[in-house]
Amino acid sequence: MASFLLGYPSVVSSTYNNFPAQGQRYYGAFVQDDWRITRRLTLNLGVRWEYESPISDRFNHQLVGFDASTATTLAPGVPQLKGGLLFADPSHRLAYKRDFNNFGPRLGYAYQVGSKLVVRGGWAITYDPTADVSPTTGFSITTSPSTSVADAGIVPLTTPGAVPYSHTFSTGIQYQLPFRSVLQVSYNGRRARNLATGRNLDSVTYEQYLSNGANLTGTQVANPYAGLLPGTSLNGARMTLQQSLLPYPQFTGVTENARSIGVSRYDSAQIQLEKRLSGGLTVLFTGTFQNGATHSTYLNSGLDAIGQFITRDSGAEPFLINLNSTYSLPFFNHTKGLTKTLLGGWRIAGFAQWRSGTILDVTGATSTGIDPGIDNAAYTHRFNTCTFNNNTSTRQNCASTAEPVAWIVQKPFTLLTVPNPQWGSVRVRNPLSTDLSLSKTFKTERLNVDLRADASNAFNTPRFGNPTMSATSSLFGVTTLTQANMPRSVQLGLKLTF
Repeated sequence: MASFLLGYPSVVSSTYNNFPAQGQRYYGAFVQDDWRITRRLTLNLGVRWEYESPISDRFNHQLVGFDASTATTLAPGVPQLKGGLLFADPSHRLAYKRDFNNFGPRLGYAYQVGSKLVVRGGWAITYDPTADVSPTTGFSITTSPSTSVADAGIVPLTTPGAVPYSHTFSTGIQYQLPFRSVLQVSYNGRRARNLATGRNLDSVTYEQYLSNGANLTGTQVANPYAGLLPGTSLNGARMTLQQSLLPYPQFTGVTENARSIGVSRYDSAQIQLEKRLSGGLTVLFTGTFQNGATHSTYLNSGLDAIGQFITRDSGAEPFLINLNSTYSLPFFNHTKGLTKTLLGGWRIAGFAQWRSGTILDVTGATSTGIDPGIDNAAYTHRFNTCTFNNNTSTRQNCASTAEPVAWIVQKPFTLLTVPNPQWGSVRVRNPLSTDLSLSKTFKTERLNVDLRADASNAFNTPRFGNPTMSATSSLFGVTTLTQANMPRSVQLGLKLTF
């Protein structure tokens, strides 16, 4: 109370918030033409040009890069610091150069082999808009002179080199079958280039990591910049050994985002069988069998050289099968009167989907190279979870003493040189999903009445969540039986048209 009466504050702060005024331009132009070379062969030719400008700020309140060579001397006799932020100014407003060279040619063809067989295909280059927004570090700040200090970290820097693009191509056949049916079989592929990648720029080296190990964070050393970095967490008398060894010790983190050097691959075979309406029945079957991989992530970000990526599964499920069908029930269609009105003319429709699920990755342990897939997998034991803990020299989460060790919990600061395999035997479980509907239209001279009933998840099949994937958990490999999908839902509808 005395401090209040005397006017002595306990907390003082002043805040300035930056309000970005950012803008970007996007232009596209294309030309396309169909060229019928012969009665059987038609070509589709085209080209598209696209331009996406770098994002700029009306008042230049944004970062445009990081200069690793900038030298700063905080005080005489203090080690010189390297590295600094580059801010926009009237002469350098953009974070990266404009890219005007984004031309995307397109080629398609259709060839009629016979009266019932057609071959189709195509190839194109397509560009993916990025909309990479530069950070505004340094333009919003809260000053608290009498209390706390802030962090000296840096938000990620955006430094794209080129617009991501893809080679997309396909080829396939279409064949007319009896009973008003058409079969299509095709191959589709994609090769993506210039994908955005991220990398830690402020890291110790391999040699420093291996030679110091746990001492990196467990050992405190004298801070040569003590008192010279006010308002940051690095202004004290001591700092960790790791912080002192960083190439930019005045920062707690420097991350480069959107360097356009990543690649990916996608391949798929697609089957479609369509039976058009005849005899009151329509059927549409589609099946996609696919795989893909990405090459755009680091195993040890900051320690690995630029572009030293590991190959990872893209997340494409090996198969995805859909079945759609409608059928007009033939019962009571030849009766008369009230019987036909109430019981005739009903239609039933259904949709079923079966999918394989994506790969699940284990955390907290490395693989021994043994496929963790097991026979008779249960929700209480989805895969081989037998783990050897190098910290305690004991086995854990093993179903029996004879179960082979599939995982190893490494000691802290054990450097990984090989990524964990991604086992196709450990995937998300997706049970068969089925939706059904029943409908009928009642017609009079002036009024139509549409009556329908729709049942989502018609057989009330539960889909549970994923198992615990942390090798250090006592529930490793156990699935909690909590339903993750919607239970059966029935909806009734009535529509009047007059």
